[in-house]
Amino acid sequence: MRFGLLYEQQLPRPWTPGDDAALLAATLEQLAVADRIGLHRAWVGGRHFQEERSHSSAPVAVLAAASQRTDRLRLGLGPLALATAIRHPGVLAGEIATLDVLADGRVDLATSPCTVGAEVGAFGVDRGTAVAQWSEQLEVVARLLAERPFTGVDGRHVRMAPRAVVPAPAQAPHPPLWMACGRPEDVRVAAERGLGVLAHWLPEPQEAAEWVREYREVLGSDRCVPCGLVISPAFAVVLPLHVHEDEQEAIDRGIDGAQFDAYAREHYETFGDHRPGTSDLWAEFLERREDVGFSREAVRAEGGPLQLKLLQDGRASLRGAIGTPEQVRELVARYAEAGVDELVFVAQSGRTAPEHVLASLELFGSTVLPGFADAASRADAVPAAAIAAALARRPARPLADGGYAFGPMDEAAASGTDAPASSSSGPGPGPAAARPVPGGQPSSPAQTWRTDRVRTLRTAAQAHGTRALKTFVQRSDDRRLERTVGSSRGLAAVFSAMASRFEPEAAAGFTGDLRYELRGGDGGLRTWTVTCRLDGASAVASARPDPAVTIKLALADFVRLAAGELDPGKALLTGRLDLEGDFAVATRLGEMFGEVG
Repeated sequence: MRFGLLYEQQLPRPWTPGDDAALLAATLEQLAVADRIGLHRAWVGGRHFQEERSHSSAPVAVLAAASQRTDRLRLGLGPLALATAIRHPGVLAGEIATLDVLADGRVDLATSPCTVGAEVGAFGVDRGTAVAQWSEQLEVVARLLAERPFTGVDGRHVRMAPRAVVPAPAQAPHPPLWMACGRPEDVRVAAERGLGVLAHWLPEPQEAAEWVREYREVLGSDRCVPCGLVISPAFAVVLPLHVHEDEQEAIDRGIDGAQFDAYAREHYETFGDHRPGTSDLWAEFLERREDVGFSREAVRAEGGPLQLKLLQDGRASLRGAIGTPEQVRELVARYAEAGVDELVFVAQSGRTAPEHVLASLELFGSTVLPGFADAASRADAVPAAAIAAALARRPARPLADGGYAFGPMDEAAASGTDAPASSSSGPGPGPAAARPVPGGQPSSPAQTWRTDRVRTLRTAAQAHGTRALKTFVQRSDDRRLERTVGSSRGLAAVFSAMASRFEPEAAAGFTGDLRYELRGGDGGLRTWTVTCRLDGASAVASARPDPAVTIKLALADFVRLAAGELDPGKALLTGRLDLEGDFAVATRLGEMFGEVG
């Protein structure tokens, strides 16, 4: 049996200046003590916008500081909610690798899907695809950390070109991966993805035994297809902890914090309506705790075995590992008998005084921990052959393309959403699915982005010209626009740029002529024709017969349209632009030519 700590950085109201600084200082002091007394691991969660429950929005920073104050303690990053809208895997991989280097290879990573409203609503996460986003993103993070170089991904939720993460993590191929399991059913998911279990739902030892057995069965079956390149076959249970030689003193010091931790979790994840900056969670907890199963009076010093959940005189409550060393030792033994590999304690919670937390940890280290330090390892509970077979079921990574390279003018080629971005939103090519290559085979991510690079080098130069044109247009009246950009030479440059932007794929098979009839302020008419083919487009200063679409507008307005200073939809509705011909083709002009259409 191993032991660890979990920090959510709780800070109940009311707040005073300096409270957050004092909380961080207390955390780092406790982590140094945990290292000294021989605890195995400490987790620091990463949550956003969950006032009072968790002021831990930057756990990498806290763990980086802890890495310089500890020598043996493993540093657990998480639980983190993974979603493409919150953390790009390339950024997260870089943070993990750097932290692992600082900690000399002592980092673990625990994640879960993003389902809590505080984060879902703030970041715009699609709750319906939260599990799929989490699984795909975790796979990419593992590959980014392990591959030299990462060969790219073209997934539903994550698209990223080949890159090399630097620095590389100290652990090879990557740090151990865990899943924070808020429900019993999550254990099956963790096992199927080859992840360690961090069980948060407070299972009693007998319940934990059932899930440990199923977890190991799934890990050893063909249902296991790992997210990462290694499997972490460990089952940990999270419990509240406070140890004192006097049972009543242990309750008095630790029970309010333990129950507030559970109440705050339920507030954000189950029943709470939170008013940002206004809700007083601590006050609500004191007022409502009896009604929601956290009775203070039900927790009594009776000297008996500890239970996580109590029912006393019709009152429901939560207790956990809050009691004397003998009581905590007996509870730990029951979890060990159940097959649990690790107990992770929440010691800093609610308003528990920092000095009481330190005293509890010291007492645990001297009276409880020594009795389990030499317990037999369960590392072989899942046969090595089964783990090897599971790893062999992982999908093959895309092959490296030795000819791929990126340059300083590369544009975005990755998307964090289910749908690709519209190509009419800017001069760059935008995200796109893997493009076909001769023979009908899909291209690799590297081939896709190499094709994109050719396009983006071209469009980058065009974008520079477009920005200059837009600035000029903003400062010019109609007459100046007609004399300059509207001159024969100016129009030739505009239509040439337009033809070079033509995207045959966006034309959906259309071939034919587009006629532009541009009225000058002097009453003269200037006509240009753009001819679209399957392999590109060309423009001439003439009027060819039977165009598919005729676009009519003032010469100065055409220049504004080309510069992005005039919205074509508004121009059409206000009569400044007139269209004749195939309207279906006309509606695709923005996609076919980017900014000019």
